[in-house]
Amino acid sequence: MTDMNTIMQEDLIISSSKLLPTVVFQTSGLLKIEGKLIPDHVADFFRPMKEWLMNLIYKDVIFDINIEYMSNNASVQLLRLLKILNENIYIENITVNWFYEVEDEEHYETGLIFKEELKKIRFNFYSYVM
Repeated sequence: MTDMNTIMQEDLIISSSKLLPTVVFQTSGLLKIEGKLIPDHVADFFRPMKEWLMNLIYKDVIFDINIEYMSNNASVQLLRLLKILNENIYIENITVNWFYEVEDEEHYETGLIFKEELKKIRFNFYSYVM
């Protein structure tokens, strides 16, 4: 018998580059995306993350999102990624910590739009000064 918090997959780690963020998805339910998000092939970049999240069987998830800049296409894919979390029947509690530069109103507003669309997810907003 498998405990609900037993994960049969490994952590997903993607190293950053000039145009791609660092991604660290841990089987403990701690997730992080940090850096610039301007991939050439945005769907290809998000594919392994989506597949990984579809197989996540953990009741508590904390997702830190600290994106300096993201393209419109990347924003759409990030929302799709969050929808996978939102619809995962095994996850009971999802917290997204949304980090944004204090003067970047557009990025903050994107987080607010995501919050309105994703009712199961609790959002915390944290501003910082560059």
